[in-house]
Amino acid sequence: MLTRTPTLYLLTAALIGASGALSAGCSDDAGPIALPDAGMPDATQPDAEPPADAEPQPDAMPPPQRGIISIAGGPFTEYEGLGGIDFFGGAQLIRTESSTRVQFYLEHGGVLTDGEDYVARVHSLPCDVERAGDPYRVDPSATLGDQDNEMWVPFSPAVGFAEMSVEFDAHTARADAQSFLIRDNDAAETPLMCVDFDFDDSPTSAVELTGSFAPFADKEAIDDNIAGSVTVIVDGLRTDIDYRVSGLDPSESYEAHVHAFPCDIANGGGHYQRDVTRADVNEQNELWLFKDFTPTDTAAQEATVGFPAHAMRDDGLSVVIHRNQDDGAQPKVACADITRATPYPSFTLTGTATELDDLDAKYDNLSASASLVRNIDGTTDAELTVLGLPVGLTEVIYPAYVHDSTCNTVPPGRGRYVREPGQGVDEEFNELWLLLTEEESGDGAATATVTAEDHTAGARATSVVIFDPDDTSLRIACVDLQ
Repeated sequence: MLTRTPTLYLLTAALIGASGALSAGCSDDAGPIALPDAGMPDATQPDAEPPADAEPQPDAMPPPQRGIISIAGGPFTEYEGLGGIDFFGGAQLIRTESSTRVQFYLEHGGVLTDGEDYVARVHSLPCDVERAGDPYRVDPSATLGDQDNEMWVPFSPAVGFAEMSVEFDAHTARADAQSFLIRDNDAAETPLMCVDFDFDDSPTSAVELTGSFAPFADKEAIDDNIAGSVTVIVDGLRTDIDYRVSGLDPSESYEAHVHAFPCDIANGGGHYQRDVTRADVNEQNELWLFKDFTPTDTAAQEATVGFPAHAMRDDGLSVVIHRNQDDGAQPKVACADITRATPYPSFTLTGTATELDDLDAKYDNLSASASLVRNIDGTTDAELTVLGLPVGLTEVIYPAYVHDSTCNTVPPGRGRYVREPGQGVDEEFNELWLLLTEEESGDGAATATVTAEDHTAGARATSVVIFDPDDTSLRIACVDLQ
């Protein structure tokens, strides 16, 4: 059973602009999104104080994440049928040694019904494969629909937006937690939008997975000595599998395939399939290491098999060896879990922008780029580089901050991102401040960096806003982090 610690924080924020790259200050035909304040104090002024009668903010931010294994995420993409409605948002999945955290933020543009209850779920396939397939299950051999065996994220949209963070305390998600799906509440539970939990591996960078063969617990004596190793290299659209197996009996024949479950769940479950809609066992649709193989002796057998037209998905979780029997049975005799050996990357969002409209001519040449990096060590790095500042003002500080909404909101970026709501408004220790000073070169360039120790930025850290140094309510640029 999963232990959940849900926290609903209906603050305005977003992870990524999912309808494509956004220019700072620009909006779609429907105009910028005007989000309600949701009880937040005005964060446009660098030194603003909350109203005297302001309600204290709930402690909506989960505690710092420690022992992180990986951070993955991406933007919401739509399925057909939304009628061109623009929406902005994304989700992230943080795996630790003892838990899994799922977070999302969405400016839904009217796709969802405000105040209605929804349940989003982590799913077991990428968004573009059978519409994310079945919901992810802790025990994938169990029946679908059991909330205690799946990763359900309940939420209720406010006016135009929704946000949720759920901690699954008793389970570290496997690699086949591949996507996050929001469905409609209609009778058909129509899939609306989806996020792939991607890693920041370059498309041209190879990812290596490794494992070691061992007999299953219910082995027969003939299988006692099976051992060996397997290495899977996924590089672009190609998969190569190196294997080395010893202890196979020379009087028997064997088969080996990539399987869809770990070794300790249903002995690896069924075969991994390239096309998951097929019901038959088909070598051309699967990843087979060898077929009808009879070793000459018990010594190590090794080879490499390549699959040049398929990049193995993350639901390839093991390699199972079968022994062929005279009666046609093919018992599973040994297995190797295949797990990622390539270090997990940090989760990085970047963006560029130009100055906002209707500004003083002195900002006509302003441009900016920013990045937000969620590191595996539990820190978050933010960096901002600006070109085209008014020259010759080397002592002037341009306030800039990570914000909690996209540049498509009104005002762009809306309020500042707060690490722990209620723990310090307009306090540098509780926000991500990037204070720019023109470099001494006098060419109008400036760079600022900040590191948040012991903090993994939530899904609502989604933009960087730069303010005028003389009028700190005036926003001169906004960068969407995508």
